[in-house]
Amino acid sequence: MESLSAGKSLSGEELEEELPALLRYKGRTITGRLLHFAIAKSHHDEEPDASTVLSVLKARADVHGTASYIRHSNGTTQRNDLQGIHIAAGLGYVPAMQVLVQRSVELGEDPLELVNANCLLAGRPFYKPIHDAAFAGSREAICWLLENSADPTATNADGTTALHFYAKKCPDRESDVDMAVRSLLHHKAQLGTRDKKEEKTPLELAATDDSQFPRRLLHLLAPSFQSSSFADDGAGGEGDSKTSQGGHRASFLKDLCVLSGLNTTSANQLARHISDDAGSHKRVRSDAQEHNAVDLLASLIHMAPEAAADMLQLLAVKPRVKDPGRHPIRTRASMWGFPYWKRLRCAYQADCERDEGEVFSWPVWKFDSTKQDDRDLQNQPELRWHLDLVQRPEDDADKREYVVDVDTTVLLVPNILDIDIFMALAQTRHGRIFARLPVQGIVGCLWEGLVVRAFALLLLLNVLDAVVMVCWGLGDQQEVSRSLWSLRWSILASGMVRDVVNMAWCFSAYCAKQRDHYRAFSGWSSDSCGLQRPPGLHVLWRPQNFFTNTVLFDMSLQVSKGLFLWQARLAGAVALDMYQQSLLTTTTIMELFRIFYSLRLTSAGRKINTIFAACLSGAIFEMLLVTFLFFFSVCLAFSMLTGVSGTSVIGLFMYRGLLFGDGSALDEMGLEMNHKDNDQHTVRTFVMVLATLLFNVVLMNLTTAIYSAEYDRLEKEAELIFLQERAKCCCELLLGVQKFRFACEDDAGLWLRVRRLWAVACACVAAGGLQHLLPGAGGGSCLAGAGLLALAQILALALRLQSHWFAWHESEEEGPIQPHFLWICARGDYNEEQFSAELDKSAVEQLVDERTQQLTENVNAQIKRMDAKVGKLTRAMDDRFHRIDAAVGKVLRAQQNLARALNEEPPTSTPEAPTSNPRSLPRSFTS
Repeated sequence: MESLSAGKSLSGEELEEELPALLRYKGRTITGRLLHFAIAKSHHDEEPDASTVLSVLKARADVHGTASYIRHSNGTTQRNDLQGIHIAAGLGYVPAMQVLVQRSVELGEDPLELVNANCLLAGRPFYKPIHDAAFAGSREAICWLLENSADPTATNADGTTALHFYAKKCPDRESDVDMAVRSLLHHKAQLGTRDKKEEKTPLELAATDDSQFPRRLLHLLAPSFQSSSFADDGAGGEGDSKTSQGGHRASFLKDLCVLSGLNTTSANQLARHISDDAGSHKRVRSDAQEHNAVDLLASLIHMAPEAAADMLQLLAVKPRVKDPGRHPIRTRASMWGFPYWKRLRCAYQADCERDEGEVFSWPVWKFDSTKQDDRDLQNQPELRWHLDLVQRPEDDADKREYVVDVDTTVLLVPNILDIDIFMALAQTRHGRIFARLPVQGIVGCLWEGLVVRAFALLLLLNVLDAVVMVCWGLGDQQEVSRSLWSLRWSILASGMVRDVVNMAWCFSAYCAKQRDHYRAFSGWSSDSCGLQRPPGLHVLWRPQNFFTNTVLFDMSLQVSKGLFLWQARLAGAVALDMYQQSLLTTTTIMELFRIFYSLRLTSAGRKINTIFAACLSGAIFEMLLVTFLFFFSVCLAFSMLTGVSGTSVIGLFMYRGLLFGDGSALDEMGLEMNHKDNDQHTVRTFVMVLATLLFNVVLMNLTTAIYSAEYDRLEKEAELIFLQERAKCCCELLLGVQKFRFACEDDAGLWLRVRRLWAVACACVAAGGLQHLLPGAGGGSCLAGAGLLALAQILALALRLQSHWFAWHESEEEGPIQPHFLWICARGDYNEEQFSAELDKSAVEQLVDERTQQLTENVNAQIKRMDAKVGKLTRAMDDRFHRIDAAVGKVLRAQQNLARALNEEPPTSTPEAPTSNPRSLPRSFTS
């Protein structure tokens, strides 16, 4: 290097001499030549033009000169020979690679041979410069090699591509990672390729614990990202439905499910990209009609609710209209409802068609133009649901407030009313998903179209049980007849049997669903979609999820009711003792509480959800715990001061005095003014004054303030809590009450099958009632009547939930026999921000910050790319200017030589010779 800097030339032997232990590269000691040392020195000195490397090359160093290191693998020792461009790429030093390629061009070589040169391991090709750059995680080196025609699909000896290396290493900033991956995809790098060493795709490698790949950018490695048109100028396109290597169809829903199990933020990012890219919408709609699309959506709702909401919003489209001239979809309809105007109406129908060449079905607003039909569709009764979905207002009601502009959409997911969807909605903690119109349509359609019938009957039966218990407790215990006593006992026993059977049926359904989903999860093969196994739905159906607060309360109620019935049967038709009366009172209170809590699912009682949610919130629980500890401490203190071992009486006085301010109770606790003698207990008085002050002034007011704040916070999302509670109720009733499913395509055919069961239920009610009117009715009639009434109630509830929406299939699949689609007619002014705008202010600000940061990073990345291209163009222009200057200088020198030759004086021996005419010469020569 000193010789070169001093202007001395080096011999060929000096340039190509092997220098042992020349430098350290990738943790190994390399034996190399002067060129390799020059590359390392230029990189260390951060030379912008690699002047040291250029000096060595001008001294005629071999561009293809090899360095070597010893590789130990599996007990063998092998020599790996690599060139200078491999070292430059591994260092991420772009100027050195530019100089090397430029020198190769000057020598008349094909630059592609150098850019894609293989290093040799024991004489066999090992890896290329693109692998070195990716292993080093250098975005600049990767992009430069790709722009100079490096092969991004090339694999090393282990079948590993540059994308595998970069997914594993990538120490760059997030903006550089985004640019590098997009550049690789733009140049047709394959995301579905599996390496031979670990049998993993780039996405699977990036998701490992030891990977440095940013979790929020994992969506860049999803195979569907490559096949969508937004992957950097169309890396793949709309028609590219398969990954290039694995031959598997790239599914957006599958990729979203896999990403949701790895990183929720990355799944949300991919969902936003899909929503923003119009070119991928057709592919998503095709994916949504695959046979397992509903399961994938349920898994997505459970793992990444925001991504699922975006996908459902994307799948809500305008239906096709068969005859828009004679039977269009009205844009103004009546939304009359009680007690509130309806926000939306729903229908679940199978009307759809698929045109030739289409890959998925599209719901159609059908109408037969050959039939002369009126506005009530008398000649086409199969289309009467049109009138229920988009209700035509009366002629004199068009100006009423409940007649509004409406929009009608349809969800392009067949058989979306699935129990897995509702279980995922019931267990999600992301309440904002219920603000989306498709989710509200899903819950509203199943509730109003089917579940509300069974819910109303169950609520009526619970009210009957409560009335019987109240009449039993308030009635005359001495004059009750034997038949009336047995009828009361049978009604209560039948209600208990009904609830226990439904609860046990629901738990067995939980276990069966968990077993089926886990079997599918265990048998899932990675070859089915080219990715690792997505999260399984068996997590939703874990048996412990069954034991919710509601179920535990119902179990306690049934235990209390069972104890009372057992005691009442032992005592017979006699007056209740104190223990039995206490059991009856406790059971009655619990039953009334259950009825009151059930009203939370009605439109008029939706605020009950907010009240209970505020009472059960964490802040209120902590405050009540502090209050209880304070109360217990004061009771203990007074017990010690009075010397009384039992604290029950003191606790009662404390309760009356502190909570209600009862004067007599406060007197008993030491606040009585004694004027007769001066024996006031100073310590007890001080403790009671302090306790009263802290409890009534501090704790009670603080508890009230905290509850008010919690209620105000939850009141903003009352509608969302209301919808989630309905989703939970739908799951409980479908699993516990729906015990029969018949194979039928519509409700008309179903009614013919269930009429006999209704007759059996009515016969059971009649027989159960007559059991108590027969003479000599005794204990046997009580048990028989209870059994018959319980069977009648179970049958009635099950038949109320019969629908062709949940038909029986020989293949044990769920859903109607013909694919059904969800139709939604919503108010035109529907806006999901009315549910979550104020509540999610922080979330919206966070989203805006993320979008702004991402936009800034993208702009900076584009600026860097433009700067690199401008720099490259400037260098090329400077090189051309230098060549032009050299050529012009050469021409000027030739002109000067010619001018000097022409301007020489003639010899004196020939004076008569004619002189040259200066006017005949060019003006530049004569000047």
